[in-house]
Amino acid sequence: MSEIAEYQVNVKMDKIIFSYKGNPATEMIDFIFEMCAIKLELIENNLTIRKRVIYILVELLQNIFKHQEVCPTCYELPFKFYLKKTSEGYTILTENHVLQKNVNQLRKTIDGYVAMDTGDLKKKYRKILSNGSFDISGGAGLGLIDIVRKTNGNLSYEFIPDGKESSLFVLVVNIQA
Repeated sequence: MSEIAEYQVNVKMDKIIFSYKGNPATEMIDFIFEMCAIKLELIENNLTIRKRVIYILVELLQNIFKHQEVCPTCYELPFKFYLKKTSEGYTILTENHVLQKNVNQLRKTIDGYVAMDTGDLKKKYRKILSNGSFDISGGAGLGLIDIVRKTNGNLSYEFIPDGKESSLFVLVVNIQA
């Protein structure tokens, strides 16, 4: 069983702070953020950890909202989100559909960022900022770099084909407390 699949099985047994399954509409993204922020304020006394979790949460939700794809032939809901407390800190799991034609590039980008050390990630971040290169959705990839930086690359992902045109992108991000 893959780490991602194992996580999904264990998600029911862990301390779930918040979960959502449905459409990633603007109102729902705002609601998810607000609810997670309120719940984190109640359970996490360390302001630095709380801010890190919220920052990563915002980046993940923005990425999903900007890059979501509709899969008309899929039976799965278009978006799933879990935030849970673990003995080591926090884990965020997101699931959303991506176009099959974007899978290889996304895989290459994530693997490339995870393989970089802190110094290389900072250089890449600055290079993207100075180039001013943005994709068609208005992003420059800085959010993904920040997620890798703030988690020390402690993430895993999986693409599960769900049709000819798209795959389910499952991302698990671990945040140390």
